[in-house]
Amino acid sequence: MDKLANNPKFQAFDSNGDPLSGGKLYTYLVGTTTNKTTYKDRILDTANTNPIVLDSRGECVVYFSGTIKFLLKTSADVEVWSMDNLAIDDAITSLLGFGIRPKFAFKDGNEIYVDPGVYEINGKIVYWNSTLTLLLVGGGASDFYYVYLDDSAIGNASKLLTASDFIYATTVPAWSDTKHGWYNGEDKCIFAVLTDGANDILEFFHEGDYVFYADGIVVLAATDYDEATDVDCAGEMPIFATVATIRFVKTTADQNWSWLTNGQTATAGHLVITDTQTGETAEVLTDGAQIFEVKPAASDGSKIGATVEGWHFPIGM
Repeated sequence: MDKLANNPKFQAFDSNGDPLSGGKLYTYLVGTTTNKTTYKDRILDTANTNPIVLDSRGECVVYFSGTIKFLLKTSADVEVWSMDNLAIDDAITSLLGFGIRPKFAFKDGNEIYVDPGVYEINGKIVYWNSTLTLLLVGGGASDFYYVYLDDSAIGNASKLLTASDFIYATTVPAWSDTKHGWYNGEDKCIFAVLTDGANDILEFFHEGDYVFYADGIVVLAATDYDEATDVDCAGEMPIFATVATIRFVKTTADQNWSWLTNGQTATAGHLVITDTQTGETAEVLTDGAQIFEVKPAASDGSKIGATVEGWHFPIGM
């Protein structure tokens, strides 16, 4: 979404420097005489006429997406000037990656609720003003289903979205430095749900940056480990998450245990359970493969297990 100028209105003047009252601003696709739609509002919702007739001050409001060609004429259709391949990048650059995350809520095994939200996607601002119900039916296997804004359904302009503008897929997104977001092609990822073997969505609770499962998911069976051991959370965290809420439980109270981000060079880690405790919950930072490590203070018969209680949205999503 581009704004023509810092002044909220476009203004034109005649050869005497007076406002071009009644002037006509024609808007075309770059390099053509094919009309391009412009808009009266920042969210590109209400279209202008083409040409736009300037008011008594020679002004009009004009917003557009991408690039554009302008042809300015007097009220008598005498050409004043023509300018091609116009694009104002500053406005859209400042909005790259912008989002006001909605609250996501579990409805049932096939559906979730999505409260009102706003996102930038490929240079467009999209939004919805009511709670939407998204049907997320998959293929019958335990997997993450990623919720995307469907760029092809949205089209080339900012718009008010309905449920039909969202899609879901097991295809994982990838981070895009240029788009400032998690994308699968042109579709922007905004959430993910985990399903079980019957393809039912696992119940979850979302608030702010936190998503918690109704029941913790075991990722480490209670076992006697005598050295640092990997804990793989990739099946319990969406691809974009690297911070998990982990519940640690040990079988005896005579050992200290720590967690470490996988691959870190420091060896002490973060103390999570002391010798007098049998359980504790901690926020754990994994590596990019969603692996962290647990480590006992010494070798003995103490056993430790772990469950993923939930995960956190990353910064910028």
